[in-house]
Amino acid sequence: MKFIGIDVHKRIFTACVLDENEKVVGEIIDAETSEKGLDEFIEQYPPEDCRIVFENLGRAHFVFHYLWDRGYAVDVAHTGHGSMQEIANCNFKTDRIDAYKLALVCKDIWSGRKFIRRAHLSKDDVMRMKGLVRIHNECANIRDEMYLRILEYMSLHNIPEHPRYKDVKGQGYSQYLLDMKDPALSAMVNMMCSAI
Repeated sequence: MKFIGIDVHKRIFTACVLDENEKVVGEIIDAETSEKGLDEFIEQYPPEDCRIVFENLGRAHFVFHYLWDRGYAVDVAHTGHGSMQEIANCNFKTDRIDAYKLALVCKDIWSGRKFIRRAHLSKDDVMRMKGLVRIHNECANIRDEMYLRILEYMSLHNIPEHPRYKDVKGQGYSQYLLDMKDPALSAMVNMMCSAI
């Protein structure tokens, strides 16, 4: 059985492979975090003969799904919890040392000696949906902030409210404010309207 620790970054990864006697039997340093880079490393180790652990950092989402879909037993650890604190609290840190320590943690986890808090990584379609919701929330926050700033600006500069429209966010009210040709007010109204 091989125990693999991978220190994953956005563009590169470093991996360390240990055998059951905790002897380093393989290592790769600064390989490209891509399908090609992972294939070049992992092709030497059949899925039924190895266990893999890495932290939930960088491109962990991509690496997890890529390896999982190929049948590898993969655990993604939350940083700073359980056994991961030993790695985080280390005084001397390099990618190589982190990969080695992750491989040791991997061996200890599979032998039942240590514990990690596992990260839940969603599928790509769920991640896209979450991204859409985050963008929607950010736009709503921008809209609400601009709404409050417009009201504050109108109050500060004695700009009269529209006699007929009540909602500053509405098209009629927005056009009324834009027709005043006030540069600051127009910028806020345009930002609010584009965020709606």
